[in-house]
Amino acid sequence: MTSTSRKKNRVPDGRVLIGCVTGAHGLKGAARICPLTDYPERFAEMKKLRVDVGDTYSEFELLNVSYMDGGKQVLAYLSGIDSREKAEALAGGIISVSPEERVSLPEDEYWVDDIIGMETVSYENGELLGKIEDVIPTGGGDVYAVRTLDGETKLLPASAEVVREIDISKRTMKITIIDGLWD
Repeated sequence: MTSTSRKKNRVPDGRVLIGCVTGAHGLKGAARICPLTDYPERFAEMKKLRVDVGDTYSEFELLNVSYMDGGKQVLAYLSGIDSREKAEALAGGIISVSPEERVSLPEDEYWVDDIIGMETVSYENGELLGKIEDVIPTGGGDVYAVRTLDGETKLLPASAEVVREIDISKRTMKITIIDGLWD
């Protein structure tokens, strides 16, 4: 069970961060993008790109996309951006999509912003245990930081042994507390 695409600060309300413009590439105005998504291949499928720079945003038709450094950088050619100087002006801009434009996730994967704020409930007796405040990626699987009713923070592995049921519409996660986990 994994969570995907942590939402960062500066993202316009209701939108989901997928990248940021780090500068220009070449003389013809390619924007160099650092993908901040688990699915960088999505850029090749997009028709438009929204870039927020400061308090303003622009939407560009996405003309061509290529990848560098094994997908760690995206080079995007955008309508109206035909020089290095114009691409450099986008540096620091963030790229976001509406929630409806997110990539479809496989079963048992969830968006971090859907998980954060969920109430945790005992799978065995329905007792309210707390609320998820953060999702911590560890490389070996995510860990949920749960604020308990008495104000403590408890860490739960996002494993099938602990997380028994997730109901996105009810914003609840039923969990089984393994011996020693909640102590």
